[in-house]
Amino acid sequence: MIRFLGIIFFCLFITLSAFPSEGLELNQGQLNLLSKLQSEGLLSIEPNYNKASIDPTLWNSMKYSLKEDVAAALAIYCGNVKGTQL
Repeated sequence: MIRFLGIIFFCLFITLSAFPSEGLELNQGQLNLLSKLQSEGLLSIEPNYNKASIDPTLWNSMKYSLKEDVAAALAIYCGNVKGTQL
């Protein structure tokens, strides 16, 4: 029985985290970092076109997992700016 409840809670956790009801948001630190990169000319974001350009040297210096995180953050940012959420 305990194992069965554990499986139910695990599935519920995955479902809630995979499909948030109010969309995803970046925290203030993440927003500040995007703003800093933009002000330094290392990042250009065009939310209305779902487009972002990042400095190639900066991008190539990132590990794969960080590239995934940056891409996800940019997608969330664009969705929030456009009001379409993510």
